[in-house]
Amino acid sequence: MRALALLLLLPATVLAQDSLGTLLGAGVRLRPEYDGSSREELQPIPIVRYYGRVLFARTTQGILEGGARSEVLRGLNLGVQLAFEEGNDRTGLDPGASLGLHAEWDTKVGPAPLSVLFRTRHHLDSDRGNQADLRATVGVYGGHGAFVAVFGQATWASDEWVRS
Repeated sequence: MRALALLLLLPATVLAQDSLGTLLGAGVRLRPEYDGSSREELQPIPIVRYYGRVLFARTTQGILEGGARSEVLRGLNLGVQLAFEEGNDRTGLDPGASLGLHAEWDTKVGPAPLSVLFRTRHHLDSDRGNQADLRATVGVYGGHGAFVAVFGQATWASDEWVRS
């Protein structure tokens, strides 16, 4: 019932967006109850997107992460990040944090924007392991106040990360 109320209120959510692309708001995502589960649950998530000259904060798939980055070549940024890691109600795992490195490359394929992100994270609780992922997003339509993109991701994780 809470999720339904949130969905009904979502259009009324005030989003703050300035000319620099800062975005603050609320969203909802549908996710598996746990990895491999056939049951799904609605989960409210913050929407954060801030990219300053050095510092950044963003939510990616419901994970709040922030850190520092630097443009080393045109369109290529390297950086460090600290991320909030969700817990797992099913296993009694408490939320935590991870520290990681990332590389982001923003370019174009013809007129289409292309963004590639590689990141590796090490959980601060060493029993929870490491994870790396590679993501690519290509814009396929932009106009009339809408942006449509195709997204793909590959993820690699240590046994400890998978178990947690």
